Amino acid sequence: MSGILGNNGNQPYFEGWYLKHQNEERSIAMIPSYHQEEDGSKSASLQIITEENSFRLCFPEAEFAGGKRHFHAELGGAEFSERGCRMQVREKGVWLEGKLNYGPLTPLKSDIMGPFQFLPGMQCKHRVYSLTHRVDGRLSLNGKEYIFRDGTGYIEGDRGCSFPEAYLWTQYNDKHVSVMASAAKIPAGRFSFLGCIGVIWIKGKEYRLGSYLGAKVIYADAKKLILRQKDTLFTAELLEDKAQALHAPVEGAMKRMIRENLACRVHYQLIRKGKILLDFTDARASFEADGKLFG
Repeated sequence: MSGILGNNGNQPYFEGWYLKHQNEERSIAMIPSYHQEEDGSKSASLQIITEENSFRLCFPEAEFAGGKRHFHAELGGAEFSERGCRMQVREKGVWLEGKLNYGPLTPLKSDIMGPFQFLPGMQCKHRVYSLTHRVDGRLSLNGKEYIFRDGTGYIEGDRGCSFPEAYLWTQYNDKHVSVMASAAKIPAGRFSFLGCIGVIWIKGKEYRLGSYLGAKVIYADAKKLILRQKDTLFTAELLEDKAQALHAPVEGAMKRMIRENLACRVHYQLIRKGKILLDFTDARASFEADGKLFG
């Protein structure tokens, strides 16, 4: 099998998808990805992350297949689509098997990147496939069972050549609320600027944040993000650190080590026109930061 989703000729390129699954007790995320390095070599990988561990499996390009119009990826006995995922993976000490079914996805009303999606030379372009959806089924990872009955899921993706030099990302969702926010140093010629994107979804209503809408990063470090957009103030603060190691792209090669909190305590607050729309702390949020955003 082989397939390339919108790659950039012979230039360094990566494309990956982040699929998060949670119930009241456990969380597991899978990250299938395709990579094309500077020397033209091509490969694929599957990363698996839980609260306790992370694993990375590498595959030749011939074992990867992807859809061009709709989200679909296959590699090494794993298959992912908008309907769910199937696992039959036995590689290098990792035994992952089972099947999950997804309920109807909750897509954004428009691309999270806004007009930034059309900027040439962007290192990384982000896409949210589903803010929240139902998850049912069972997975077994090295003998540990993950049972989902009316669980929750989230799907996003990235493509480009490299992750930003410095960035922060956080995400949370349940049946009624979904939060995704990110800040990053974005190169622009010889200079760079601090950009941000975000969406807060509350019972079907979308509140969008973005540099292209006038949002500013008021504060950002490894544990806290504050965004202001006109009369809207958003805050996310990491309250505990239980991060696991992951690989991230640099010029198409997955050679950068980062750390992600898959399920940890994060406090979120959204204030709009002086009214508090959200103010809660949950232990099933995700939080990831790497590099220095300020200074």
